[in-house]
Amino acid sequence: TVTADAQTQVNGGASVVLSFDSGCPGPQCWSTAQTVTVTAIDDSIAEGAHNGTITHSAASGDASYNGIGIGNVTMSITDNDSAGITLTESGGTTTNTEGGATDTYTLVLTSEPTNPVTITINADAQTQVNAMASDNLVFNSTCPGAQCWSTAQTVTVSSVDDSIAEGNHNGTITHSVASGDGNYNTYALANVSVSITDNDSAGVTVTESGGTTTATEGGANDSYTVVLTSEPTAAVTITVNADAQTQVNGGSSDTLTFNSTCPGANCWSTAQTVTVTAVDDSIAEGGHNSTITHSASSGDANYNGIGIASVTTALTDNDSAGVTVTESGGNTAVTEGTGNDSFTVVLTSEPTGAVTITVSADTQTQVNGGSSANLTFNSTCPGANCWSTAQTITVTAVADSVFEPAHNGTITHSASSGDTNYNGIGIASVTAVITDEGHGKNNIETVTGSTSFFNSIAVDPGNVNNVYVSYYDQSTGNLKAARSTNSGATWTTQTVDSSATVGHYNSIEVNGTNVYISYQDFTNRDLKLAKSTDSGVTFTPQTVIGGAGDDGAHSSLAVDGPNLFITYQDNSTGDLRFIRSATAGAGWMGSVLIDNAGQMTASSIDSIPGGTIFVSYFDNTANAWKFAKSTDFGATWPMIRTVDTGGNFPNPTSIQGGPQIHFCYYDDVNLDLKLATSTDGGNTWGTQTVDSGGDVGDDCSLARNGPNLY
Repeated sequence: TVTADAQTQVNGGASVVLSFDSGCPGPQCWSTAQTVTVTAIDDSIAEGAHNGTITHSAASGDASYNGIGIGNVTMSITDNDSAGITLTESGGTTTNTEGGATDTYTLVLTSEPTNPVTITINADAQTQVNAMASDNLVFNSTCPGAQCWSTAQTVTVSSVDDSIAEGNHNGTITHSVASGDGNYNTYALANVSVSITDNDSAGVTVTESGGTTTATEGGANDSYTVVLTSEPTAAVTITVNADAQTQVNGGSSDTLTFNSTCPGANCWSTAQTVTVTAVDDSIAEGGHNSTITHSASSGDANYNGIGIASVTTALTDNDSAGVTVTESGGNTAVTEGTGNDSFTVVLTSEPTGAVTITVSADTQTQVNGGSSANLTFNSTCPGANCWSTAQTITVTAVADSVFEPAHNGTITHSASSGDTNYNGIGIASVTAVITDEGHGKNNIETVTGSTSFFNSIAVDPGNVNNVYVSYYDQSTGNLKAARSTNSGATWTTQTVDSSATVGHYNSIEVNGTNVYISYQDFTNRDLKLAKSTDSGVTFTPQTVIGGAGDDGAHSSLAVDGPNLFITYQDNSTGDLRFIRSATAGAGWMGSVLIDNAGQMTASSIDSIPGGTIFVSYFDNTANAWKFAKSTDFGATWPMIRTVDTGGNFPNPTSIQGGPQIHFCYYDDVNLDLKLATSTDGGNTWGTQTVDSGGDVGDDCSLARNGPNLY
């Protein structure tokens, strides 16, 4: 019997029986050799070159052969198996994306192990195997079975989804093998290199609240946040720099630090807030923008110097260019010739260039002593020209010798500057209320021709603001009147009588709302009276003495309540006559002769209550100034006195009656202004020369206030 061991086969089996006998010739002839075919068992075990042993045993009825010893056959076997581990990457490589696609590879033994084989798979920090940092695969000879050495086992590879911006990078998976099978124990198994696509990128996200950043000078602020887009490998410092228009977190700059300590105040993924405020300057800029910039420094090359978006802040200005003019006491009031007032000028915002304000007075005023003044404002503060320091303008009224009502002067301002907000800016004018110095001349109306004999003035004793003037307009031959309700500052003129050539020798008086004018109708040679009952607004003319005579020359009018007194010359005789109305001109009494000694001219009349009337006049025949007095409302004239002699021409005179009687007159011989005075009711007279400095005194007029004469 030929018996193969586990490594071999004989004649295709584990054993074979050869039979020999003595039937010779024959197939089992004892002397005919029989062949045994030996084959090696083709197992899956890696054994290397090894031997197989074939043994023999004999059984026979021939005692010589039964149990006879037969030598073994040693068979040298060449192994066709080798210990190995096959690693197969799907697609030939292993690739991953952080947070995305995974990949796989398989492991399988190339030969049946004699003992279980454990393969330990270790991922690095970038990868995971079968969702773990490491895993074990076991292969054995139990086949079929889950761990059958010839059944490939799969390893799923994923990349660690970290937050670090690494770019595309590699991971390495290593293997170690342990087994009781010496062929597999510590078998060197290749690493797997994993190509990893990073899903992180280094960046800095700036998020503005509400999508924009706005701030108001001196008011509302705004904010934005800063955060990294990936975990840095080293601390990142972001410097936030404001420009001159803004502040960040209360200063001109600030730093934000981010690191990988999470959670934590500086955790890279925790947004940090930057509060933006507008610098509350004093410059008028209008709505304008500010730019906040950022820079980064870090030991992480991905973040060191990385570009970061700027933040544009839309700023609302709380300043506006303007010039404030402040009048002391709220207004500007000055009096001609005395005193002054002032106002101040100041800018409302800081200029970017010097501002020159030219202050221009009109013809009624002066500023700082002249017709104009310049004020300069700049941004040098503190300083004399600091824009926020008010500068003073002193206003005075021009004393122009013109008698005027309260009137206004206008002071204007203009600005020039390199700052366009201030160049040409509008500035309020100042209206100065001017009180007249109280004296001076004023033109009522310009008329053609001589008027020296033919004008008269009256002031309402009950209201000195009401002033009336009557005058003859030679250009039209009319009697005119002017009235003023503001002491002669302004005048309203009108034609009183235009019926003929009228208005010679006019004389005007006022009594309350009644205004009277006596005058001559030169064309008709009549004495006339014009009366107003509405304070001189309208007049009604009437003829006092008319007819064929030649009356009305050298007339003069006085009023005592309802009594009207008129003296006049009867030119046909040269007599000085008197006529009275006791009814305010409604009716007239008969004409009364005062003096018929010659040609009586240039009369002036005055009265005092109780019927006493005074008349001064010139006797052209005797060349004498005379005085007449009546104490019975002009019914009789018992007192006639010669006051002065030596004149040659009947120039106008003016009389003021009372306890002392005065009248002025012109001495046309000596060319002097003279005054005659009586202290005994006109009985006796004294004269004096008032002015002899040249040819003076013609057309004089006299007024009295208490003891004072003017």
